[in-house]
Amino acid sequence: VTQGVPLSTVELCVLVNELLTRACTDAAAFEGEKRVRFTSFPGEKSLTMEVVYSGELPQKPAFSLKGKNFSQLLEWLFDEDPQSDGDFHGLENTQELVERYSGNLSLSGTSGEVILHMSLKF
Repeated sequence: VTQGVPLSTVELCVLVNELLTRACTDAAAFEGEKRVRFTSFPGEKSLTMEVVYSGELPQKPAFSLKGKNFSQLLEWLFDEDPQSDGDFHGLENTQELVERYSGNLSLSGTSGEVILHMSLKF
């Protein structure tokens, strides 16, 4: 699976463990059918892992202009990290590895299903 991928065994185990732990924990708390699907796609100078599981995306508070000053509006408009850290709870080591290997970590989904996607570039 990791042919040509410069990850150590420990790093690979950390990634798989954190992604699956997050997915299983969230799916277990979901009201309804519980499903978890893990997929890994090694590529030339890249590695992609994706976990699709039963659950709902964390609800983000809606932004309202009411009661905001100009500097708060600018901060919201130019926020470089639109994902809040709370969205990636339990994935602290994965986030560190994603930063180290110029990767991307995202959380998306639809009603009743969450997609946790991680990609690394080497």
